[in-house]
Amino acid sequence: MFRHCCCWGALILALWACDEPKVNKNNNLPATGEEGGPCHLDQTCNHEDLVCQENVCVAWVDPCAEVDCGEAGQCRPSPTEPGLVECVCREGAFTVLDGACTFGDPLSQREFFAQALGQELETRYFYMYVPSAYAHDEPAALLVDLHGTAGDNPELAYGLEAAKDAAEAFGFVLVRPRSRSSEEDGWTVYRWDQNQGDTERNHEFITALVTAVSGRVRLDPERLYLMGFSSGTNQTARALADAGSPFTGFGFVGGGLWIQNALQDRGRVYLATGFRDYMRTYHYNLVSRLAAVGFPSERIFDRELDAGHELYGFMYPEMFEWFDAGKRPHPGEPTEGWTQEAFPAAVSLTALVAAPDGTVFAAGTGNGLFRRGAPDSWEAVEIAGTSAFPGRALTDLCFTADGTGLGIGEGQLIRSADGGAGWSHRPKIGEVDGPFFGYQFLNGLACAGPAAVATGYWQGARSVDGGLAWTDVAFDADYGQRAQGAAVAVAPWGTWTAGGYWRYLGRSEDGVTFTPAVVPGQAPAEWYYDLAWVGADRWIAVGDFGTILASDDDGATWSCVDCDGAGENLYAVAFSGDRGLAVGQHGAARITHDGGVTWEDASTGLDACLGDALWLSDTEVLVVGEAGTVLRMTME
Repeated sequence: MFRHCCCWGALILALWACDEPKVNKNNNLPATGEEGGPCHLDQTCNHEDLVCQENVCVAWVDPCAEVDCGEAGQCRPSPTEPGLVECVCREGAFTVLDGACTFGDPLSQREFFAQALGQELETRYFYMYVPSAYAHDEPAALLVDLHGTAGDNPELAYGLEAAKDAAEAFGFVLVRPRSRSSEEDGWTVYRWDQNQGDTERNHEFITALVTAVSGRVRLDPERLYLMGFSSGTNQTARALADAGSPFTGFGFVGGGLWIQNALQDRGRVYLATGFRDYMRTYHYNLVSRLAAVGFPSERIFDRELDAGHELYGFMYPEMFEWFDAGKRPHPGEPTEGWTQEAFPAAVSLTALVAAPDGTVFAAGTGNGLFRRGAPDSWEAVEIAGTSAFPGRALTDLCFTADGTGLGIGEGQLIRSADGGAGWSHRPKIGEVDGPFFGYQFLNGLACAGPAAVATGYWQGARSVDGGLAWTDVAFDADYGQRAQGAAVAVAPWGTWTAGGYWRYLGRSEDGVTFTPAVVPGQAPAEWYYDLAWVGADRWIAVGDFGTILASDDDGATWSCVDCDGAGENLYAVAFSGDRGLAVGQHGAARITHDGGVTWEDASTGLDACLGDALWLSDTEVLVVGEAGTVLRMTME
């Protein structure tokens, strides 16, 4: 039965009211609260898997479903950007420099050799050291250390143990990349610009390597530093020329730059190239290029050394502290017993000599030459003409028996024909066994009678006419090559001695032919920087790491006096009778009163490079060094 209606229209309305459908027949839309339908007034939907968006119920889709945050990351809605998501690191993970998350290395191992990194269709390699105190919970500083020219496994060459010690002391991660290489005369040679285009390819590799390392250890992006030794300095300069470089500290040891890229005014710079280093030419290039871009001098630390081409362990801690905190060593004050003389210029002094009339001359940087009239009375000496290398350093001086004065250093030559009254620049001395530089890079000089003998890098020169003409002198080493010479000396009885790199000591009876001396194998010195005769065939030689040797057979064989390797570099030694003084890096000074058998500490108290010493009498000694330092000690 159904209700009777008076007409068909009323009947239709009644039937509609009796059976309401779930779908709106008028617009064919889903019901309120259903998928696709309008939201309820309180912006809710009928099912948990539906959400209200713009007043429509739609199926909920996880916004992180298609986002891959990696094993160490997790996705979440952005707290600051509605509708967006972000990846965050899981507990115990940290952020890589490219923004990814990582759990890092397990830290069960701290030293890694020959680590591989794929780069430009080739595999590159590097060494990494993680200090023992490092943990992933705090970011660490990074020092990328670029090696000098070397053979196999070059990343392990030059100062590795000192670099590791500094990493332990200061908590930075140490990374040493390996350059590209090529074959030369049957040897595999690794050098940062060994092949055409290497500088750019290595720059890309080093930049990618920093990011790769940051996926293994947690790095502080504000404490990323780069240094290079020898050819590594030019590669370091390439990073300093990159406005987008991740580095804020740039170290240059034993070199500078020869690329043409414009440098950037960023971070701090550390310079350490010795006055007797043949790469010092590139140091000057770097200094002038920094000045050209207005690089502030207060962000440059120039560690002066009267050294040859070498990387020393003390550079790592002071370089890192400079990069990380702008910290320089305190300059110090003269200790008791030392008197500092007034000096008219900030020229760094590397050589002392007394003319035949007793006048004392000092020479040094910027073609500087000075005359001492009396204590605290120094005057600059004009050198006539134009230097073959303006602005470079004079590293040694001597006078022949007839009063001719000579000075050499970094390729330049000066001469006095009148006992030091007047001086003039002379042409550079040409190469005889090369080419190496286009001239002879000479470091040490000695005079006896009419003869003058100079030694330098792979070459030597001799003159018997007051420096007007020069002939070849071969300082042959026992390893079958010409030595890299640092110093030469001569005794009143006619014996000549010479010292230089790779433990070289040589001897000659005529100043023409030098033969290698016998050097103790346990001596730590790589360089012997000076020699002095004492008397009765006795000689003393000094070198880096505080090494002191003695010879009692006129320089033929040598024995250790101090070979513990714990001392400062010693650059000069001088004697008056049995009294001797050796001076060197960081204001070091050691004195002997028994002909060099025993030595006592006589440090000056200054953090300065001391370049030479000269006895004014049996009881008074003069020392010169960095930035116009002149010191005097008087004894009873």
